[in-house]
Amino acid sequence: MSLIPSGERVVLKEIVQEQRISGIYIPTSNDRHYYKGVVVAVGTRLLPSGDRVPLDVNVDDVVYYDRTSCYCIEEEGVKYYVVLAQSNLAKVA
Repeated sequence: MSLIPSGERVVLKEIVQEQRISGIYIPTSNDRHYYKGVVVAVGTRLLPSGDRVPLDVNVDDVVYYDRTSCYCIEEEGVKYYVVLAQSNLAKVA
């Protein structure tokens, strides 16, 4: 993957959670606004002094994120979501 996020952005790959009951696929509801994803690339935060510092998430972290303010990019047949760092709701410990 060759995506490098600019600024305070994070590139995520959604973790698809399938539900099956007795072998029957039950699609997840589309009315939710948060999703679970794995971080595949991280940008940097620009301080007022001009220095750049790393964000509080790292590659391979699992996070819940808000999809209402993200961009979907398809690269090599895989969908990636570019979100602002503040759109990450929580990091799974």
